[in-house]
Order: sequence, then structure tokens, then C-alpha cells
Amino acid sequence: MTLALLGLVFSQAFVIMQGAEVRKIEFEEHVEDLLLDIHHNVEDDPYMSKLLIEILSKREQGLTVKKEFLEEVRSKMRHRIDSLANLYDINLMFDFVIFHTGNHQYYFKSSDNIKETIHFQEKSIKAGWRIKKELGKGKYRIGLHFYNEFLYILIKLKFILLFSFFIILMLSFSMWRATKGWKEQKELVELKNDFINNLTHELKTPIFSVSLLHKVIKKRLNGRPYLEMTNHLELLEKENEKLKERVEKVLDIALIENHQINLNLERTDVHQFIPEALSMQNFYIKQQQGKLVYQFNAEFSHIMTDQVHFANIINNIVDNAIKYCEKIPEIVITTQSNEKYLYTKIKDNGIGIDKDIQNQVFDKFYRVPTGNIHNIKGFGLGLSYTKMMVEAHNGKITINSLPDAGSEFILKFQLSKNHEL
Repeated sequence: MTLALLGLVFSQAFVIMQGAEVRKIEFEEHVEDLLLDIHHNVEDDPYMSKLLIEILSKREQGLTVKKEFLEEVRSKMRHRIDSLANLYDINLMFDFVIFHTGNHQYYFKSSDNIKETIHFQEKSIKAGWRIKKELGKGKYRIGLHFYNEFLYILIKLKFILLFSFFIILMLSFSMWRATKGWKEQKELVELKNDFINNLTHELKTPIFSVSLLHKVIKKRLNGRPYLEMTNHLELLEKENEKLKERVEKVLDIALIENHQINLNLERTDVHQFIPEALSMQNFYIKQQQGKLVYQFNAEFSHIMTDQVHFANIINNIVDNAIKYCEKIPEIVITTQSNEKYLYTKIKDNGIGIDKDIQNQVFDKFYRVPTGNIHNIKGFGLGLSYTKMMVEAHNGKITINSLPDAGSEFILKFQLSKNHEL
């Protein structure tokens, strides 16, 4: 398609150049014919001839010609030339001179500011002014110079230029739309396939968790206290809720991007809320003999949050910390505060993230390269959702990480205004 466009541009350029050459030759022929008509018109007009002879005679004798008289004859001559030029459809600015055929000096000019570099003689070869014998036959000729000859050629080629421009513009637009559409379709197909493949694997995680909890319950039914079984059943119910939340996460991202998300803000004690929100994650970590440590050092711990989305924020970060860990997971959650902000730091001992890609981890559908860790699947939406939701709370999320040194996510939220100082 690009070659076709280039071919069209070159072919149209060739047509325009050929047309311009033809129009240029046509213009030069018109000027020559016009000059001949001007000579004949002036020669056949006794009054005009008389005025010009008077000026030229005085010039030859070195006498001064009155300025008012010069301006009057110039005006009459310009008007006559302009009228004849219109017959040839030449509507351009011009200057004229009457020059001596022997010494080529300009004895009469349409303006005193005419430059000597303009060669009026070149267009006057065919047209000899058969003036009265008083000054000798063919002794003087009229020279003519049109300005903006290029404009005349453009006007004559306007339909070809407009047609060529329209064709090139339409082909360029079609090419742009086709290329843009092809890229968009390719990206959509890739995203769709990636999304479907990862969705299948992602849904296996909560299903496996439900199966694991079921086995634990079944195994411990014999002789175990009823209270423990109740706790396991509650965890089972929470895992089903987690499956529901993963689907809602995709919908939430679309709502956030369209600025349609409505947050149900409540005054929340982070120190109390985080352990409750991470009860399921804590269970997973203990199953792997890992540990989840809380170091709540903040003096003030109340913020305004949508508790559902805030729980998702914390769970997403901890979930990634578990997934991207080659060792027994160890996660430390620390809080600090000043008079305006609460800082929550979530540090893990995972594989870490290279500095070059840290800015990309919050991009939608992006997944960190896993190195030797295999079969880690996900939507690539977790951290994208997390960042958008943190910002929806007027908060800020940053990351500190190095390869093989773990990662630390830092959440910054404004404290509730009515916290006790």
C-alpha cells in the first residue's frame, strides 16, 4: 500500500510537471502575441503615438520631461496594456519599458524603480514598433515583464492540482485507516487470546483452594471441635467471594477508566482492617510454612476508604508477593504516620523487579517476567487495578525493588480528618 501511494505521488507529480511545462510555453506564446498587439495598438493610435514620440524625443535630446506628463502617459499606457492582457486571460502585475534597439537603454519606464536586471528585450524580438519616421522605423520597441508567472501556471493547473491532491489525500486517509484498523484488530485479538488463556488459569487458583479446604474439612471432621470446622467453612465461603471479586475487578477497571466508579467511603481503622482482609492470604502463607508479620507503628491509623476496594488493594499486593516468590514467603506489613498521612509498607522476599520495568508493572495486562518461576498466570490486571483504585482514593502507590532482593510497595493515604491528635 505504501508503494502504491508513492507510485501515485510520483505519477501525479510527473503529470503536474508536464502540465506546468505546457502552460509555461503557452504563457510565453501569449506574451509574445500580446506584445505584438500592443505595438500595433499603439502604432495605429495617432494620439498615443504622439505622446510617446514627445517623451522619447526629449529623452534623446537630454531634455527634462515634466513629472505630471510622464505619470499621465504611464497611466494611459498601463491601462491599454492591462486591457489587452485581459483578452489573453493574463491577470498579473506587470511593468513595461520602451527601449532603444541600438543601445538597449530604457527611455520610458512604467516606474522609476524598475530594476535594470529585468531583461524586457527578451520578449520583444518578434514585435517591432513601426513608429513614425520622426524617430526612425523600428528604432524603439516596447518591452513587457509580468510578475508571479508561477501563479499564472498554478491557476491554469488548479483543477489538475485539486484532483491530484484529492486522490492522494483519499488514498493516504484510506491507508492510515486501514493500517490503524489492522493494528487495532491485531492488538485486540492478542489481548483477547491472552485474556482468555489467563482467565482459564486464574480461575483454577480459587477452585483449587476450594478443593483444598474441602479436603482439610473432610480429613478433620473426626474428633475435631466444631468451632474449627466453622472457621474452615468461613474460609471456604470467602474463597467463593474471591472468585466473584476477580470477575468484578475487570468490571471495576472499566468503570474507573470511564470515571463511573462510586466509592462508598467509611472511616476505617487500618490496623484492625488489614488482618481481617488478609485472613485468607494468611491461611495460604501458613500452608506454605511462611509467615505474615504485622508491625503497626502508626500513631494514627484511621483513613476514609471503600472497604471492599481497599481490601482488594491489600490482597492484590500480598497475592503477588506469594506468587512471585521462589522461597518460603515472608511478608512484613508496616505502618507509619504523621499528622496528615498514613503510610502502609508491604515488603516481601520475592524475586524482585528490575528498575527498568518498575514503571510498567502498573500497566494493564502487563506481567513481570518470572525467570525460573513457571506457570504463574494472571490477568495482568491486579496492579493496574490497584494503582487506579489507590488514586481513586486520592492516594499514591510507589515501589522499591531490586532483582532477588524482594519488593516493597508503599501506600500513602490521607488520614481521616477527625482522627484524635
